[in-house]
Amino acid sequence: MIQGGGILLIELESGRIKDFEKRVLTERACKAFLPVSIVSIEGMDRLNYDCSGYLPLTGYRLGGGMEMAELLEKCIFALIEARWHLIDPRKIKLGTDTVFYSPEKKEVRLAFVPMGVKAEKATGALAELLAQLIGADVNKEIQGYLREIAAYVESGNAGLMDVVNYLGDLKREIHSCEWGETANRI
Repeated sequence: MIQGGGILLIELESGRIKDFEKRVLTERACKAFLPVSIVSIEGMDRLNYDCSGYLPLTGYRLGGGMEMAELLEKCIFALIEARWHLIDPRKIKLGTDTVFYSPEKKEVRLAFVPMGVKAEKATGALAELLAQLIGADVNKEIQGYLREIAAYVESGNAGLMDVVNYLGDLKREIHSCEWGETANRI
């Protein structure tokens, strides 16, 4: 993967992306993904993503627990939207280099990179992203929340909407803690 000047270039062997997936991506039918053009040359597909206005999570510093929970929630909704367009979320690689965030718009967009082997569950892609975020340079508060979320995702048979509901509970907990700290200062 090469990135620079608002462009992300990914080269894959032809056949890793199905024809209907290429059509969904290039026609911008699914808003979960960054705009892309695809050129096929000599057995390779070259994907040129326009990531102008978005930062990969590798280059973004999370502001706090609430922002982290909301960002993860947006990633899940992107996977759900992909499913609505018949793109299997178990096939999508979620990582700090394929998830892009716009702090100004508060939006998440994905660069579609198919995983080598499909995950068992739709939450499998999310588990990989969580592992990368846990290993990233984040404060202890966020680290703790990420570990809790990862344990929930890996513990059972939770689906994408179950994780969204879990994140909703977590956001309420974070908000009540922040509100309590503010009230104690007054």
